[in-house]
Amino acid sequence: MKTVKYYELCDELERVNREVTKGMGNSRRICLRDMTGIHRMPIKIGVDWAAIGTVDADEASTFSGILQKASDAARVFKYNGFMIDFSE
Repeated sequence: MKTVKYYELCDELERVNREVTKGMGNSRRICLRDMTGIHRMPIKIGVDWAAIGTVDADEASTFSGILQKASDAARVFKYNGFMIDFSE
């Protein structure tokens, strides 16, 4: 099984999250997260987003575009299936 250092995983998640949410207001967050939550399971990246409530059509369209971009990034995240190496 392939492994990735924890800090490398965090760095890559941060980089991809910045890329995905570029141009998005601070009040509306979409981000990628490891869905496993257990360090003995392979990494599986998913998409997390805050509810945006009722918004106009333009804002909804922008949000949906960013959500699609995030789901595409999660699907091809380069460390999906890796195990996390927590050693220094």
